[in-house]
Amino acid sequence: MRLPDRRAVARRLVELRPRRADLRADVLAGLPGAISSVPDGMASSVLAGVGPSHGLYASFAARSRAG
Repeated sequence: MRLPDRRAVARRLVELRPRRADLRADVLAGLPGAISSVPDGMASSVLAGVGPSHGLYASFAARSRAG
């Protein structure tokens, strides 16, 4: 199997980088989901029998890993 050229990989990585112009729209799009996940995570943790701080952490960890 032949590996791709380093320059081709570098060009592709530059294309995948988020654009600064899209930053505001991306933040505004993600804000409602982030805000609603905090109380939901805290309530779910209380129902599971652990402290609300565990749910708070889980809501942030899950949001950052969700892609």
